[in-house]
Amino acid sequence: MSATSHTATVAASVEKLWQLLLDKIERPEKYIDGVTDVEIDQGRDGVTIRKMTLPTGKRIMEAITADERTRVVVFKSIGDPDAVALVTNTVFEEDGEVLLNFTYSGAPRAGAAPANMMEMIHAAVEHTKELAEA
Repeated sequence: MSATSHTATVAASVEKLWQLLLDKIERPEKYIDGVTDVEIDQGRDGVTIRKMTLPTGKRIMEAITADERTRVVVFKSIGDPDAVALVTNTVFEEDGEVLLNFTYSGAPRAGAAPANMMEMIHAAVEHTKELAEA
């Protein structure tokens, strides 16, 4: 299992940042360049099922939950032939600072090459920070 994480201080309110994370569930193309063919299904018990095509052409499916109390959004891969993976997007407010953290945790399936998610996680946090501060 590999993991990578990136955290940034954001000059925006917790509420604004949280709304961006919720918007990212429904409109990932605004946050991830090159995403197409997004399909959203509001599943049971507050779980959203999202399918989308990545810039690489790969089609993925995720189960997504959002907990406003803890301000955590969890993206869990479903049926990915290459890896089992989980990404969390978390908003923290501590000592007057607003922090945004994205964490990837995953493992390649047998025969698949491990993914290097460090650059993607870093870029995703910084892009969301820019949107929040605009």
